Amino acid sequence: MKGNIVKTIKVQDALQIKDHIFIDVRSPSEYTDATIPGAVNIPLFTDAERSRIGTVYKQQNPEKAREVGLEVVAPKLPGLVRQVKEAADNKTPIIFCWRGGERSKNLCSILKMMMISGYRLEGGYKAYRTYILDRLANYYLSAKAIVLHGYTGSGKTMILEKLAKKGHPVLDLEGLAGHRGSAFGSIGIKDVRNQKQFDALLYNRLEELKDQPYILLEAESKRIGRVNMPDFLFMKKEQGIPILVNASLDVRAERIIREYVVNGINQEFLETCHKSLQAIQKKLVQRIGKAGFEEVVMALWRKDLHYVTSVLLTEYYDPLYQHSQNMYDFELEIDVDDLDQGVNMIDQFLQSSFEIASELCECGN
Repeated sequence: MKGNIVKTIKVQDALQIKDHIFIDVRSPSEYTDATIPGAVNIPLFTDAERSRIGTVYKQQNPEKAREVGLEVVAPKLPGLVRQVKEAADNKTPIIFCWRGGERSKNLCSILKMMMISGYRLEGGYKAYRTYILDRLANYYLSAKAIVLHGYTGSGKTMILEKLAKKGHPVLDLEGLAGHRGSAFGSIGIKDVRNQKQFDALLYNRLEELKDQPYILLEAESKRIGRVNMPDFLFMKKEQGIPILVNASLDVRAERIIREYVVNGINQEFLETCHKSLQAIQKKLVQRIGKAGFEEVVMALWRKDLHYVTSVLLTEYYDPLYQHSQNMYDFELEIDVDDLDQGVNMIDQFLQSSFEIASELCECGN
């Protein structure tokens, strides 16, 4: 990492550098909102410091704001340089801020003075975001989509995980979105992502899968939690090979309970579930009446999750999905009460449909 080179680099070129590390020098809240996947946050300013400098910029003038910024950052410089060196660890550091402006320029000037080589990302995170949007808007996905359909709780996500372990190419959209795609979809998930985060992770995963003859994914709606699937991917899903997985009501209810109850049935969990029930109250009352809805709420508070889940499945989720499932002629329909047996059937179907699949599976085992 020694040298005296700190060059400006474009996004598309930066992504091609082997053994690189992105260094995000924006404030912690900017970094948390969205960053380049894998980037390390080494902020020049805290959120409070950035707010203070911004206020000076607006109320006084840019020159005074720069003076305040210098006063704030000067004592931090030795520590910032040390953090960059530690983060890089023989990788090429690529420094960026919001628009490739003063924050990244200032740190790069210090790095150059310290004979530390690296790059400054031209246009900063804003340029990266534009790059991702442009690529997704014009993305060509040659792989055939193998799409798992099935009622809520049938185990589609678990099936995909097991198929991925066998070496099959899987695009886990719910995992990328940090959401399970339902009114209760964020319960038990800490990392619920926004559109900017989702787009970046999706693009990275698509690039990893771009040479595969097929990809496996769930039959998601266009909107997954807080994010929207790109048009090209939604169309690819609609034109894919549909597979229907069926499971009994009791099995589905138990799978959902195991998936959602990650920290025990505590008060916080019950209150979160209650809020989600209130969000769908109008539609649920239309199906089971006010008395029926009140019974579901009471069952929740007495922790009878099997009853609550069973009612939600039969009276809310199943009717929602039944119409869409009736629109497809399924290439394969299997029972997945026994998940491993169902996974093996899909595995065999893929191997018979795609010659390369058997080679992938051998690598995955």
